Amino acid sequence: MAPGGSGAWKDLQVLSKTISRDELKKTMKAMSKDLGVDCSFCHEEPNMEKDTNKKTLAREMMQMTSEINKRYASTMKKVTCFTCHRGKEEPERQK
Repeated sequence: MAPGGSGAWKDLQVLSKTISRDELKKTMKAMSKDLGVDCSFCHEEPNMEKDTNKKTLAREMMQMTSEINKRYASTMKKVTCFTCHRGKEEPERQK
């Protein structure tokens, strides 16, 4: 549940609002690793729920990967941030 036991996170728009603190941390750490960045790349500390342009883009990318994974579940491996980013802030452009 959300910090302070309020029942739901304040600003989750793509991830489940009932995600546990541990699962949210695990998800955020995986995304950070896949892009080779830390929390401040998308978040303005200490106000982590504040919207930023990077958070908006991250939500769009999360929705995109989710849709790809649903659409092609039986034909390909799961797509993650690492699929394109390979540990870098910007994915490499295809030639």
